[in-house]
Amino acid sequence: MAWSGCTNGANELTYHLWVTDDHDTPSQLTVKFSWQGQNIRGFNIVSSDGTSAFNANLGPFTWNGGGGPADTLTITITATDSSGLTTTLTPRPVNMAQCIIIG
Repeated sequence: MAWSGCTNGANELTYHLWVTDDHDTPSQLTVKFSWQGQNIRGFNIVSSDGTSAFNANLGPFTWNGGGGPADTLTITITATDSSGLTTTLTPRPVNMAQCIIIG
């Protein structure tokens, strides 16, 4: 996971994940990134880049007001093969802080 930046009060997360399967090629797999927090939720379904790498941008998330954490997101990542078999990584919390631009 990497921070993609903070622009105009918005945060974005970028995930880089490597996925392999015992029967399918990477192009036959899909990976779903889901996030759930107190204030926001959503998902992004991504395909491979032609290798076993899957890259997903979550956000941008924008906040109003100032100070303190904006939300704690639970990120769930699920990979699905061509037969519909899935595996899910243990969900991990991510604390999203407000992005405050100091001029």
